[in-house]
Amino acid sequence: MSFERIFKENLKKLGNSRYLEAYEDRPHISKQKLDKFDEVKYLANKDSLISEYATVLSERYIAAINITDELVISVYDINSKKIFAQRSAFSEQDKDKLEELEEYLNKNKGKSIEVRLFGLQNGADLNNLERILDIILKYKAPIFEIDLFGNEIRHISIDMKIGGSFNILMENRLYRPGELINSSNTAQAAGKQQ
Repeated sequence: MSFERIFKENLKKLGNSRYLEAYEDRPHISKQKLDKFDEVKYLANKDSLISEYATVLSERYIAAINITDELVISVYDINSKKIFAQRSAFSEQDKDKLEELEEYLNKNKGKSIEVRLFGLQNGADLNNLERILDIILKYKAPIFEIDLFGNEIRHISIDMKIGGSFNILMENRLYRPGELINSSNTAQAAGKQQ
């Protein structure tokens, strides 16, 4: 069972606290391990990429660090070990990103794919998220992981060999409580209250 229907039902209630749908806790991977053998491609803001884990010499991971207000979408094909990933704010200026997502899902409908969504902060615009969800539902793409909203910065990696996601430990150690809180959002919220 996947989460897209539950997500659709909950969408109007979201945006003020972290929303997480997953089958299990996300394991950790150290940034040092990712970088050690040059097995990783980093996804910058406003980027899209398609990559494939074809041999043991292929890059194995896709990673997005410092995810705050933007949304990271991944579409992983279980059989081919190919991934499509996007990172963007998906605002009106980013309509080409939505078209790119829709085109990829259309080309790959009927395949064994898994969609994952990461990012956004509390108070984000739900209209763009609703448009993305409509595209995902249109092509019957199952969502297997959702980690949205809240006030923490995310660092995420996806393993193209197995399809699973990881929390990246940027300093190669577990985070202390509150260490990932997005201080720029906290400062903005304090400014609005004054």
